Amino acid sequence: MPSLEDRKYKLSIYLIKQSYEDDDQIIPKYGQMNPYDVDLGDVQTGKLYIKTGYRTEPKWAEFFRPVFNPRDIGLETRSSRAVLLVPVDGRIFCLTFGHAHFLIEPLAVERNFGLIVALNLGGENSLRVVDKTSLDVVGIQSKEQSSKEVSISNFDFDFEMDILKSIKARSEDGETTLSGRDAVSVSVAVRLDTLRDYLVELLEIYESEEYKEKFSWVDNITEERDKEVIEQLNNLLVTNVTALDPSVWLSIPEIIIWEDIAGFAYRRRRNPVLRYDIHLDQWKKEIVQDDDVIDIDYLKRKKISLYDTDHQLYNQWPVYHCLNAEVNHEGKKYIFTDGAWYQLNIDFVSEINDFYDSIEESAVDLPPFGVMKEPDYNEFVANENPADVFLMDRKMIVVDGKGKVEFCDLYTADNKLIHVKKYGGSSVLSHLFQQGVVSGELFISDADFREKVNHKLEGDFQFDDVEAKPNPAEYEMCYAIMSDIPGDLHIPFFSKVVLKNAVKRLQAYGYKVTKKKINII
Repeated sequence: MPSLEDRKYKLSIYLIKQSYEDDDQIIPKYGQMNPYDVDLGDVQTGKLYIKTGYRTEPKWAEFFRPVFNPRDIGLETRSSRAVLLVPVDGRIFCLTFGHAHFLIEPLAVERNFGLIVALNLGGENSLRVVDKTSLDVVGIQSKEQSSKEVSISNFDFDFEMDILKSIKARSEDGETTLSGRDAVSVSVAVRLDTLRDYLVELLEIYESEEYKEKFSWVDNITEERDKEVIEQLNNLLVTNVTALDPSVWLSIPEIIIWEDIAGFAYRRRRNPVLRYDIHLDQWKKEIVQDDDVIDIDYLKRKKISLYDTDHQLYNQWPVYHCLNAEVNHEGKKYIFTDGAWYQLNIDFVSEINDFYDSIEESAVDLPPFGVMKEPDYNEFVANENPADVFLMDRKMIVVDGKGKVEFCDLYTADNKLIHVKKYGGSSVLSHLFQQGVVSGELFISDADFREKVNHKLEGDFQFDDVEAKPNPAEYEMCYAIMSDIPGDLHIPFFSKVVLKNAVKRLQAYGYKVTKKKINII
C-alpha cells in the first residue's frame, strides 16, 4: 500500500475568471451549502463548501418496482458534493468533488483551461484520446482512443477542418495521465499542504505557450463557448443586422432538393409570397416594423419558411440559423455560422484566403441564371449548347460503399466536369466540394464507375474505352456557384476551408481545378 505521501487522488480542477472574485459569484447556491475554512496551521488553503442530502435510486431499481418500492428494500444511495475554492497568485482555483461541477456558475469558468494544461504537459507522442468536432459538411462530433500513447497524426484528425475539444495524454515526464477541456482531470500525489504549490505550477503551465510549438494547429479554429464573449458577439451581430452591414448575410442552412421546392417565404400565411432565394435586406424590409426591437430572441423567433411545389410547408428555420457573419472583435477574427461562433487564428485566415484567391477562374462560358433554380438552369445550359454540353444533373450512379454518386451536373465536350450549386451556407457548399472529390476519385480509380457513367452519356460524349484509366491532366473539375451577391465570388469561410482540402486532393490526382461564379444577370 502506498504511503500517504505517495497516494494519488483524482482531482477535477477549474480556473476561475479574474472578473469573478466573490464566492457567491462562483457558487450561486453557496448560501445553501455548509462552509468550512480549510486551514493548515496559520495558513488558509481555501474554503470548502459542502452540500449533503442527495438521495438517488439506481436506474435499474425501477425494474423491481412492480414488486418492491426500491427505497423500502434499501435500493437507494445518499451522497454529498463539495466545492473547494483556493486563491493562488491573484487567481481562484475551483476543485469539485462528487460530481459537483454543476454547482459552479458556468460563466465563471475559464474556458479550455484544462485543454491548454493537458497540451502543455503532454508530449507530442503522448496522446491516448482525442475528442473533436469536424466542420466537414456538417458538425460531426467524435472521440477516438488509442491503446497506447501516439501522436496526433495517428488519429483521423484534419488540422484545417477539425476542432479539438479535449484530449487525454501522459505528461512528458511519464509520471501523470491527465485529460482536459474546461477542467483538468488528473490523478496526482498531492496533499492539502502541497495543494497550493501544485496549483501554482498549474497556473504557470496554463500561462505558457509551449503547446503552440508542439501543436501549432490547435488555435486555427476554436468554438467560442464563453457565454460573456458570445453575448458581446451576438450584440455585434444584432447591430450589423440592423445596419445591413455587408459582413452579415442570409443563406440556406441545409441542402435541399430544388426540384421539390417552390420557394421561400418570410411570412407564413395562406398564400405566401414566394421568393427563389433569401436576402437580409429583403427580409428586413418585409418583416421588421418601425417599432420592432431586433435582438437575438427576435432573430430566433422569426422564421423563414420553405414551401414545396404543392405550396405546402416543407421546412422552416429561425432567421438566427440562416445568418452568416464574419466580424472582428477585440483584435480577434470570428465567424458565425449554423448558430455558433468560432474564433479563428489570423494567420490561418490569411492562409485560407490566399489559397482561395489562387484557385484559377474557369474560362467556361456559363450564362446568367436569372430566376432559374439549379435543375432548370442545368437543363437550360445543356439545351442551349447540345453539341458542347451534356446534362448529367440528377443522373445518379450507385456505388458500393458510397451510395448514390453524381458524376457532375454538366459534362462538356472538352472534358470539363462542372458541378453547379446555388449559393448557400457552409454545409451546402461543402457538400458540393466533397461531391466533386468523390466523383473525381472514382472516375480515375474505378472502371465500373466509368462504365456506369458511360451508360448515362450519349453520342460523342461517351468514353472510347472505360477500361483505360483516364489521364486526369486532360480534365478540368469546375465548381460553379450561382450567386446574386455583387462582385467576385464570395463564399463562407468554412466553405473555403473545405474547398482547399478538396482542391488539394483533386490536384494530387492531376486534375485542373477551377472555380466559377454564375451571375444572376
